Amino acid sequence: MNSGSLSGWSNLTLTYDGSNLTMYINGVSFAITNVNQTPVTNGSDTLIGGNTNGLSGGSSSDYFDGKIGVVHIYDTALDGGQVSQIYSQYSSRY
Repeated sequence: MNSGSLSGWSNLTLTYDGSNLTMYINGVSFAITNVNQTPVTNGSDTLIGGNTNGLSGGSSSDYFDGKIGVVHIYDTALDGGQVSQIYSQYSSRY
């Protein structure tokens, strides 16, 4: 799936359970990647919907072309049922 195939409102959720990074699109598991290392911080601020080139005066055009309605950050990995429940709660609003 590429970004050009989505239209309208979509929900994107990423979870990390200590070994797997899972991407859900509209409440459905889309991709699972095994991560063989512990994530570490690079000391940079979190940036959602853009890239660091834009912040540093670069001329990059890699910005998210849409609107971000809600962002949640949890301190635990959500399971598939929880992701589906959150998607269902928000989907009726859009």
